[in-house]
Amino acid sequence: MTQAVQQRRFRILKLVQQHGYATSEDLARELNVTVQTVRRDVNTMAAQGLLARHHGGASSLSPSENISYSDRQILNLREKEAIGRNAAQAIPNGASLFINIGTTTEAFAQSLRTHKALRVITNNIHVATLLAPAPECSLIITGGHVRLRDGGIVGPTAAAMIEQYRAILA
Repeated sequence: MTQAVQQRRFRILKLVQQHGYATSEDLARELNVTVQTVRRDVNTMAAQGLLARHHGGASSLSPSENISYSDRQILNLREKEAIGRNAAQAIPNGASLFINIGTTTEAFAQSLRTHKALRVITNNIHVATLLAPAPECSLIITGGHVRLRDGGIVGPTAAAMIEQYRAILA
């Protein structure tokens, strides 16, 4: 790759990050190149995981898409634990609740382990692992495809299963 191509792609990345989204036409005009050149660059950069390609343009990746699950687990850990403890205090014994995917919800689940007569429906294998040893927790895990990057159980089976249950909290 030539230095000119590197510089152009760097500028594309900076423009997309600065604005959140940019059309191919706007990028081409800003860089004084053809739309086809921008499309090629965007396709390459999306394949490298630098940005997200969309019909007609590109957007920056959300911050959590760039951070591995294990890194997200420890990112702001004290704050997540505090949120989990505070949220768990608001949950009465005997409650039925849904717990979704996320590292903050996992901290919440950790704080629920001493509750009595809980019914938890989850599509998060990490939440299930945390609550499985809790003797007073009735645990329901959705079926579906396990997304390896974060332990989320997703897809139409998971969605259909969640619709079968009612909970007082979600």
